[in-house]
Amino acid sequence: MDSNRKLIVAWGLVAFFLALGTIFYHLAEGWSYVDAFYFTGITLLTIGYGDLAPTTAVTRVFTVFFALIGIGTVLYCIGIIAQRYVEREEDRLARLVSNVRTAAAKNPALQEQVQYLKERAAEFSPISRKNKER
Repeated sequence: MDSNRKLIVAWGLVAFFLALGTIFYHLAEGWSYVDAFYFTGITLLTIGYGDLAPTTAVTRVFTVFFALIGIGTVLYCIGIIAQRYVEREEDRLARLVSNVRTAAAKNPALQEQVQYLKERAAEFSPISRKNKER
C-alpha cells in the first residue's frame, strides 16, 4: 500500500475511534457530546487529566479495550506521518546530491570542493565519531 493510502486509512481509523468513543460515552455515561469527545481525545492521546472518568463497570471495561486499540491506532498514524516525512527528506536529499554531482562533473573547481567535503564528512558524522572513539 502506498504512503498516501496508508495515511488516509490511518486518519480514517483515528476519526472512527473518535466518533465511536464520543457516541459510546455520550450514550453510556450521559455526558454531553463535547465532554464525550474531550474524554475520547485525551484517552487516545494518553493525556488523562482525570477530570472525567467512567463510572460504571461496562464503561470502565470498554475504556480499557478502547484505549489499548485506540492508542495503538493513533501511534500507527503518527508512524505513517513520520515515515512520509522521512521519505520526502530522503527524496529531497537524493535530488540535491544528484544536482551537486551533475554540477561538479561540469566544473573542475567544484569537483575539488566536493572531494574536500567527502574527506571531511566523517568528522561531522556522529556515527563516524562514535566509531573513532572505540
